[in-house]
Amino acid sequence: MAVHTVLSEKEINEIIRSYEIGFLSRYEGIVQGIENTNYFIETSVNKFILTIYEKRVNIHDLPFYFDLLEHSKFKKINCPIPIRNRNNKRLQKFDEKYFSLFSFINGECLNRWGPNVCFHVGKILGKFHQKNKSFLKKKLNDFGLTSWTSLFKKCKNQMDSIVPESSEFITREIEYITSNWPSNLPEGIVHADLFPDNILFINEKISGILDFYFSCVDFYIYDLAILINAWSFQNEKFEIENFKSLIKGYQSERVINKDEKNALNICLRGASIRFLLTRANDFIYNKPKIENKDPMSYFKILQFHHTNYLKID
Repeated sequence: MAVHTVLSEKEINEIIRSYEIGFLSRYEGIVQGIENTNYFIETSVNKFILTIYEKRVNIHDLPFYFDLLEHSKFKKINCPIPIRNRNNKRLQKFDEKYFSLFSFINGECLNRWGPNVCFHVGKILGKFHQKNKSFLKKKLNDFGLTSWTSLFKKCKNQMDSIVPESSEFITREIEYITSNWPSNLPEGIVHADLFPDNILFINEKISGILDFYFSCVDFYIYDLAILINAWSFQNEKFEIENFKSLIKGYQSERVINKDEKNALNICLRGASIRFLLTRANDFIYNKPKIENKDPMSYFKILQFHHTNYLKID
């Protein structure tokens, strides 16, 4: 989330008038993040988030994400849902850019967390997987296994300048992962981006989950691997109790089978590669003013999983 498109109060009011949501009280650009432009909007009726789509999200995929948000909300997973305008549309265009308005969820992201929080984080992912088994729409993972080789080609020549002495190691890892990637594991709708900045908390209890724009169909264990990498490492240190709590919380909603347990290491390495490469590409190709996420942290996580084999009991 970032402010790439600056809107005046007059322009915000013009957008609001297309909805039945009262009159503008205040608005504020949300500066965190890198993907889209987001504004907090408060009206005489309620609070909302305005999202202007800037990059990476394919506009043609938005109905899938909107439907998934609405389905998840119906299944008691607290998440934003798109607000329909006076013409019952969830997506509109303003000055050549598409935008949507979403319900607002109270809560804050955490900067530090421990095992208790991780239990709830694992549990919400397990619930997300279970509840969305009845969501029948499908979408391939645009940043899955088949994309990693091409992503690496785009940044390989500059990789060593971003992450020193990494290029050869990454080459070998991609070769190993693509040659040994599992098949026929349980799969379904995954979130694929359930990072600490996409979960809101009130008093260390989850109040909502955000950002479904990478959701797709993939292995459940791969989605769990993304979660483990995001929540088990703090200050570049692996926290074993956080890992155990994530697994315990997840399995309170969905049991992990033997084949999935055996595939955990390669999925952890794959999840590390995925975010290492997309962060490296963002670092190289994004505008200088955008605050990109550091790819180095995911290189270190990849190295960790190369030498450490985490097990699920």
